[in-house]
Amino acid sequence: RPVPDSAPYPMIVVSPDVTVGDEDGISDFRPVQVRDVSVYGRNDTPASYRQVEAVARAVRDLFHRQRASITVPGWSVTQITASGPRSAPVDDEQTVGRVVEITVHLYHKP
Repeated sequence: RPVPDSAPYPMIVVSPDVTVGDEDGISDFRPVQVRDVSVYGRNDTPASYRQVEAVARAVRDLFHRQRASITVPGWSVTQITASGPRSAPVDDEQTVGRVVEITVHLYHKP
């Protein structure tokens, strides 16, 4: 973000970290990072609208409970959950958006 004005639809936009928390122990690090994956497209035909919904569902399926879908060098991915898709904010009636929230639990033992 921001997305260039010339970017074509449909588009997938990955946010920076929305939140970073932790579930650390006494002798280990277990950060929890949340990012949004947004899908945007034209709201000009029913097919375009449905395409955005289908891509957002595919994003959810790609990540939800699929630990191997993300690799973080030096860390172990212990869990990934995806919620959504839900409506994403748009600036006009000609655009449709859906967002999937991805929560990644990491583990590192020093």
